[in-house]
Amino acid sequence: MSAELSAMRVMALHEMALAEGVELVVGSPGRILEHIRRGNLDLSEVEVAALDEADEMLSRGFKDQIYEIFQYISKTVSYTHLT
Repeated sequence: MSAELSAMRVMALHEMALAEGVELVVGSPGRILEHIRRGNLDLSEVEVAALDEADEMLSRGFKDQIYEIFQYISKTVSYTHLT
């Protein structure tokens, strides 16, 4: 099985789980944005956002993706940055 086919299957599984509703979402900034852009993930009702290894992600060039994700989350949400 090709890596591309495997990635497509993983994405399909993620889409099905998100469609059923979830309490917790964990993912890389790129994968989170991909689900937002596909309409699979709605962050409008997020109550708490935790960013694990925030300093590492920022130092490795994920700043723009992280800030874009924050644009989809209410300004009243509690944020936690874990290092």
